[in-house]
Amino acid sequence: MRNWFFLAVFLLMALVGTVSAVVVRDPAAAPGGSCPVAPGPDVSSVEVVRVVDGDTFQISPSVMGMDTVRMVGVDTPETVDPDGPVENGGPEASHYTKGRLLGARVKLQPAEDSEDSYGRLLAYVWTDKGLYQEELVSGGYASVLTIPPNDKYASCLERSV
Repeated sequence: MRNWFFLAVFLLMALVGTVSAVVVRDPAAAPGGSCPVAPGPDVSSVEVVRVVDGDTFQISPSVMGMDTVRMVGVDTPETVDPDGPVENGGPEASHYTKGRLLGARVKLQPAEDSEDSYGRLLAYVWTDKGLYQEELVSGGYASVLTIPPNDKYASCLERSV
């Protein structure tokens, strides 16, 4: 009888420990749950009209005079580098971004330093699921690439790996 009592107490403790360890996620949270699910007020709503590769696309209307966007904070394998080969995983990342973004309306939040040396808008991209860069990283399509001062979401992207 005494053994049953200890067994019941042990099972109850195990059950309570398990229940207390359950994490309830907000259903509106982005994949991975690390990054915010909505941008700040400084965003522009645009349509993605062409996907160049996994981390670069063209938009309409232009933002800050630029119509090509390079997602900041991530790097996908190359598919269109004229000086190099198509990298492993590049076609898959391009295909994924094309399927998710082409023809879609997204919100762009310009990065802290908002233009690169190629004249592209550096931006954080927001979809109905949250920060798109997080989706790319958590899905294995991109690696985190932090180049200061563009590091606003670096820590949450690192947690999405």
